[in-house]
Amino acid sequence: MPGLHLLPTESARISLVGHTLIVVDGDLKSRHELIDGAQLLETYRDLFGIDIQTAPVNPESTGVPAD
Repeated sequence: MPGLHLLPTESARISLVGHTLIVVDGDLKSRHELIDGAQLLETYRDLFGIDIQTAPVNPESTGVPAD
């Protein structure tokens, strides 16, 4: 799996579905699914002091929580 570098942007939506982290970048309109999302959240918290809030989404949807 190619590396994915996440930059915290105001336009990004991040969701955790089970152990899959779904990142939808509002600028690029792209979606990335990471198999070990829970570990990535922990790494982000440790490295950057950022506690990413997650929202439940329908796994069959686009991954973007409803506004």
